[in-house]
Formats: sequence, structure tokens, C-alpha cells
Amino acid sequence: MKPKRADFLGAGIGYRRRYREALLRAAPTEGPEVLEILAEHFFADPAALEPLAARYPLVVHGLGLSVATATRGADLIGRSRLTSLRRLFDVARPALYSDHLALTRSAAGIDLGHLAPVWYTRPMLALVADRIRAWQDALAVPVALENIASPFVVGQADMTEAEFFCRLVERTGCSVLLDLTNLEVDALNHGFDPFE
Repeated sequence: MKPKRADFLGAGIGYRRRYREALLRAAPTEGPEVLEILAEHFFADPAALEPLAARYPLVVHGLGLSVATATRGADLIGRSRLTSLRRLFDVARPALYSDHLALTRSAAGIDLGHLAPVWYTRPMLALVADRIRAWQDALAVPVALENIASPFVVGQADMTEAEFFCRLVERTGCSVLLDLTNLEVDALNHGFDPFE
């Protein structure tokens, strides 16, 4: 079952612990309209999100599902992370889940420690589309993928990054979280016009 796409939620900020008390004390007309939280910061204590979820619509941003990792056999790391996300979602009730169009671990489960670029090929598009559909089914919230800043381009490409994202949205109904800074960095690194 494909979840509904998220409507515009309003202007928001990324949650930081140092702002917690001010965010919880703010009158409804004073605070941001939405908060983005990093999933990994709350895996150990999902209950810490309860007061924030009661006050603000939340968007959960992840760093490690590694949408482009082709796995051999059971993806135990991915399944474990999805289980952690579902526990977090029970408390957060997020309007959207976002992660990066990137590799963050090897097929053997080794953490790369970095957001590595993907190959913009038809086989990679099929793999990522299958993974997005599985996330949407497992998490039951709309999913968005963010473009990364790529220090290099890997392998031969069948399409541009923009074409890859367009085809991915067409196939899955996911959204794009367009990071303008990452787009500008890539345009400078790889010599293309970011407005195109």
C-alpha cells in the first residue's frame, strides 16, 4: 500500500537538543510550523519525542538505510533499522520520512562512514525503486530522497541525476528533498548548470 504524499507542512527547522526547552515553551504562533528530527538521535529513547510530537508535526530524516546497497541474502541491518524506525514512528507519527540517494554501507554490511554516490543506471534505478516501495510498505508514511554532494561520479551513467530522480518519482510516487547547497556543490564539482 502506497501512503499518501505529504502536503506542504509549513516552514520548519532541524531539531537541536539545545533548543528543546524553547521549542516546548513557545506559543503556537511563535514556534516553527514543523520540526525535522534525525532518526538516529532517538533510536535509544523514542519516548523523548513524545512532547515534541504532541506540539509539532515531525519529519524524520535518516542517515543510514543505504537505499542503493545491493544486498546478498537477508538484509539484517536494513531490517533492524526499519524496526527501529517503526518504533520511533509509533511515538513521532511523522508526516514524512526522508533519507539520501546514496550508499552508506557495503553489501556485506560494512559502514562506509560517508554518503557515497550511486550509479545512474537502469539496474540501479530498478534496485532503488524496489527498495523505496519496500520502505513505503514497511513504514506506511511518504518517503522522500535527498540529493547528496558527490565529490566524484562513479561508473558509466545511463541518465543524469535529475533524470534518475524523475524516473524514480514516476515509478514509486516518492518525493524529492532537494538540497540546494548539495546541488550547487555538484554543479561546481562536475561542471553543469544547476538551473537546468
